[in-house]
Amino acid sequence: MAEIEVGGKRIGGVELLIFDKDGTLMDLHSYWSGMIRMRAECLAERYVEPGRREGARLELADAMGLGPGERIKPGGPVGIRRRDYVIEVAHKALMKYSGSARIEDVADAFMRVDGMSVGKIKEMARPLPGVRGLLLDARKKGVKAAVATVDMKGRAELALSAMGIGGLIDFVAGGDMVEHPKPAPDLVDLVSGRLGVGKEKCVVVGDSIADLGMAENAGCRFIGVKTGLYDAGFIKRCEYVAEDLTGISIC
Repeated sequence: MAEIEVGGKRIGGVELLIFDKDGTLMDLHSYWSGMIRMRAECLAERYVEPGRREGARLELADAMGLGPGERIKPGGPVGIRRRDYVIEVAHKALMKYSGSARIEDVADAFMRVDGMSVGKIKEMARPLPGVRGLLLDARKKGVKAAVATVDMKGRAELALSAMGIGGLIDFVAGGDMVEHPKPAPDLVDLVSGRLGVGKEKCVVVGDSIADLGMAENAGCRFIGVKTGLYDAGFIKRCEYVAEDLTGISIC
């Protein structure tokens, strides 16, 4: 077991670090703004008449969570909620422009964009400061590392690989692998059970209130980072806070 130091405070008895992906390991604004744009374009091109496509693209992007300056909105839903929820939101927005599009058509468009994005994944998936260094240090000092994300497992593994850190992660738990999304404890329960580490020996690292809620509901300790969708209320509730992963060290 190891001690984790954050802001002059120490957390003892740690065997496993469980990281959120978007906004904690990866720049969620770069990745998800690109995915939202492609999804909105695909849906507008396939289901909206030419004269209304620009308006549809803008409304679809807004509904999925793209805000000003190519920034993801703090409330998402992209980056916060599971894919099935985002599909429902996109379908509702699309229905204003195309009454014939079914929710299955939106799900199919999302799958098509997944395929289109593979060739662009390296430019979209950008690691945040300190990610590789912390993961290498964890490996060196015998602390396991896992990812718990609302993203699908396959997509998460693709992004982690593109960032060159896939080999440093012991297990990836995706939102498609559990019944209840964050802030439910299901993802932590899955990771803890799969890696054989008690939750009292796990520390969750994340950037959002959903990550904090997941840790609290699972009975784990938590470190908040200011690199994603955090706000003042989130920071106030965190006992341990780092600017980014460079502010976390393993003693």
